[in-house]
Amino acid sequence: MIYSQAVNFLNTPCQLGFGRYTNGRLAIQLYDSNGEPFATATINVPAMPLAQNQVLIKDYDENEGLLAALEGAGIVRTTGVRCRLGFVQADVCQLLILHRRSTSHPGQSRLPLPPSRWPFLSVPARVLNKGFSDCHPGTDRPV
Repeated sequence: MIYSQAVNFLNTPCQLGFGRYTNGRLAIQLYDSNGEPFATATINVPAMPLAQNQVLIKDYDENEGLLAALEGAGIVRTTGVRCRLGFVQADVCQLLILHRRSTSHPGQSRLPLPPSRWPFLSVPARVLNKGFSDCHPGTDRPV
């Protein structure tokens, strides 16, 4: 589902699309003005524990600068936790908007829910990262 929430990435105005990975985690895709996929903002690392309102943002290679664009648009906020993935790292981010699960008819507009309406509580980062040796706050080095 594509939403009207906009972000400018690589001088291209994009709209957000939300989906789910096979393990149920949220996926965020950017679409250009023609509705064509432009960038995939998230990655799925099943071994990395995340709260329901958290995503892993890919801000390297072709997505370099995407985290700043998403933060500037008020879509995500970095938690300071990074997940090492070989020679690169992904940022654990808190989602500042959340899409509503489908209760409307196809084609009907559904706006993102503000944080005050989220149906779950955040899990503190210190709880989420306990025991995950390669992802921890404030450093680029593994534990």
